[in-house]
Amino acid sequence: MSEAKKPADDMYDSDEDGMSREDWARYEKEVSSSRGYDVGVYHCLSCGLITPIDVDCLEELPSYAKMALDYYNGHSHTNFKFVELVKVNSRVVSGILFYLTFKVEDADNQKTETFQARVWSKIRGKNGEDRVEIEECRIKPTTS
Repeated sequence: MSEAKKPADDMYDSDEDGMSREDWARYEKEVSSSRGYDVGVYHCLSCGLITPIDVDCLEELPSYAKMALDYYNGHSHTNFKFVELVKVNSRVVSGILFYLTFKVEDADNQKTETFQARVWSKIRGKNGEDRVEIEECRIKPTTS
């Protein structure tokens, strides 16, 4: 049977250009349990997967984390200061959706926390302007 006519169930079992059923199940569990922030590397040709990227690959990433933190501070009446980017996942969606994990310090008591922010860098506007939307910013939940 040619690849084009292969049943969908058989394609899940293919390691040529996709993931096995077990890998898909593990990926979906990681996405679900971490909301996309803690997802491993999966080698497949599927578009739209959340994948880790190097924290230093784009100079805008720290500024995105700072924007998200400013948003959080404004809404929560807190005074956290950005320290460093720890981890970045990304997903291609009409631009790029970044899942940022970063360290912050409370300016009032110097206590450090780990934060997570989901930031959507949209496709540039007609005039070439950046279009960035903060979708979420939170203290990273502790796992039990």
